[in-house]
Amino acid sequence: MTAPAEGALRILKLEPVDFCCGEVLAESQMWVLAEDRTGKRLSRRIPATKAGELGLLPGGFCRRSDLHI
Repeated sequence: MTAPAEGALRILKLEPVDFCCGEVLAESQMWVLAEDRTGKRLSRRIPATKAGELGLLPGGFCRRSDLHI
């Protein structure tokens, strides 16, 4: 697989989040584990609707700015 472009992240994992700190979330969320071109791993929780809009899939790419990282 080729290295992502500058400012791009490769999606490693994408999992649903049902609760946070024992609290049920009002809006469905997804936990995203991503990697930049240097191999640095980053994680972020985003709304499930945003993940759908971005078409996020494990093995796919997105812009760093899309995840606000």
